[in-house]
Amino acid sequence: NEMKLGINRDGTIQFGRFRVLANVGAQRAGAANGSWFNMQNLYKIPNLKLEAIDVFTNSYKSGPYRCVSHPNGTFALEMTMDKAAYAIGMDPVEFRLKNLNETGNPDTKKPFSNPGIRDCIVSASNRLGWKEKWHASRAREVRPGIFHGIGLAAHACSHGAGTNPATGQVIVNPDGSAQCVSGCTEIGPGQRTEMAMIAAEALGIPLTRVSIATYVDTDNTTDTGGTNGSRQTNTGGRGIYEAAIDAKRQILVYAAERLVADAKRRNQELRLTADQLDIRNGEVFVKTNASMKVPVATVVQGAGLPILGRSLYRQDDDWERTAWAAHAVEVEVDTGIGSVKILKYVAAHDVGKAINPFAVEQQIEGGVVMALGAVFHEQLLIDASTGLPINANMLDYRPPSILDVPESIDVVLIEKPKKYGVFGAHGIGEPPMGPGAPAIASAVYNATGVWIDSMPLTREKLLTELKKVR
Repeated sequence: NEMKLGINRDGTIQFGRFRVLANVGAQRAGAANGSWFNMQNLYKIPNLKLEAIDVFTNSYKSGPYRCVSHPNGTFALEMTMDKAAYAIGMDPVEFRLKNLNETGNPDTKKPFSNPGIRDCIVSASNRLGWKEKWHASRAREVRPGIFHGIGLAAHACSHGAGTNPATGQVIVNPDGSAQCVSGCTEIGPGQRTEMAMIAAEALGIPLTRVSIATYVDTDNTTDTGGTNGSRQTNTGGRGIYEAAIDAKRQILVYAAERLVADAKRRNQELRLTADQLDIRNGEVFVKTNASMKVPVATVVQGAGLPILGRSLYRQDDDWERTAWAAHAVEVEVDTGIGSVKILKYVAAHDVGKAINPFAVEQQIEGGVVMALGAVFHEQLLIDASTGLPINANMLDYRPPSILDVPESIDVVLIEKPKKYGVFGAHGIGEPPMGPGAPAIASAVYNATGVWIDSMPLTREKLLTELKKVR
């Protein structure tokens, strides 16, 4: 990455010229322009030039990584922002807050929906204790040769927006239970549990009465695309939501007819339409008179057959669908051996709406741990003569173990509902990968006065840079 940023002394950004070169191996791939998303959307840069170059090399075929391309752009941009802030003697947090873009994409002109980036930065910095702990670089030696530092990085990510086809089916049975049918593939984070939760909320019946079909085969189920790109909350989830709404609409029509018929049998006159009804806890009730109600099971039994809700939803193209995050880190750096110890890690994410808060927190924690692996350990080494990897195994590639991560990761959920999201939600699988590297590199600079401009941040690399300033 070649990054140039022009700023006034008061901290206002005037121009940016960013050039990204990506090693894509020996096959066509669009990698470099994936780094643009942050550079284009995170800050107000009135004069901006972006250039992306994918370079073919004698190397193996490249493949996707969690949060494809975005972490590279975030690292380059946020390191540049930090260097600019330190150059003019401005607090890096205040510098970011001053220049945030909270309007929309300057190129496509699409607006953001209720962006939570300011909340993320403020929350992450407050939870870390930024105002009390921030200091000039290499200004706080806590023990001989061991220096304290803090850093923060922001992140904007297009993943989690939802794609097409967004489809699903919801079957409401005569006993009042419901079964979801979705093509969403479960890969561990709880996507299919989330589908059931969405259906229960949309239908107005208890979660304990909702199940989801175990088979995922597009010969038998509707297609929701692959479980990648953090898409299934707003793809499979949107399909199930719309199918549940379709089933609910039918139930309310039958319920209105049932309540009118019951009143007639009692020689009472009742005028009632479906839009005057709602469902709560498995019972259909009149909005203006909640005591007038009928169980969903009774309504479906009266219909004579299970009620089938179906959906084929097409995502709108009205918004720059964006996930927002800010991570803040406190470290101690041993300048004698080049080690970095994380004392505190805060990850604040605008998730729109946390449908399953426990699962959302786990996704963020897992993303942070994966990012720490990329920061401190993981590096794929290539044989220049053959273009093949020489450490293509878990022992030599060195992903992090439980011994390599902080005892706790402080997750902050910012809920700023999105108009395009299911119940306002935005997907969260990939965004936690973005801010870790620049936040830690910034904290290391704050501690030691040296910039590490490439990952991984190894002891050897840090010691080499420290020798230059001694």
